[in-house]
Amino acid sequence: MDKPIELGLQTVEEMHPLLLQVHVNVMQELLMPEGERKFRCWQSHLADYSKQIPIPIVLKEVGFGMDVKTIERAYELGVRTVDLSGRGGTSFAYIENRRSGQRDYLNQWGQSTMQVLLNAQDWKDKVELLVSGGVRNPLDMIKCLVFGAKAVGLSRTILELIENYTVEEVIGIVQGWKDDLRLIMCALNCATIPDLQKVDYLLYGKLKEAKDQMKKA
Repeated sequence: MDKPIELGLQTVEEMHPLLLQVHVNVMQELLMPEGERKFRCWQSHLADYSKQIPIPIVLKEVGFGMDVKTIERAYELGVRTVDLSGRGGTSFAYIENRRSGQRDYLNQWGQSTMQVLLNAQDWKDKVELLVSGGVRNPLDMIKCLVFGAKAVGLSRTILELIENYTVEEVIGIVQGWKDDLRLIMCALNCATIPDLQKVDYLLYGKLKEAKDQMKKA
């Protein structure tokens, strides 16, 4: 988020997008040999984007998980939609470490998608929580929606399907996912997505441990 408002306005003017996605990707930049090393201006730039860009702004993490403090600060600066993008899908730490041949011990840097979504529960009625990173099937989608996500992204899964199946087959698989989503929602006695957020759930394992730690903090 080190690009001044002039570049954002130029992008909107030339490309006419429906929305503008702005990345917060400190670790990726630090691991890139040619990456950014100055991060002093991101808050003022983000405030400018929120006030002056004429289309919706989505603040997006890139696979490391967005901390609640970042969501809070972004909200104060005018952002109303965030993509939490946790660890579990495409890892830009892994990509940059492969490029440089260094630091493979940082390949798993970050919080998991479900962990950051669970931590962000207090914000689900204030901002739109989008989720990506490790979402691979309809059950993963339902879990994210239960925890308050407004939408999910699963680019890696789609790319893998396209690589292994014809376009017609991929369309059939995605249509089948829609049926599976309805099936799972029926099993949970949910007719709408808001109904899913009323579903009782149990946490266990590492996710429960992380939630308990956050409560103590």
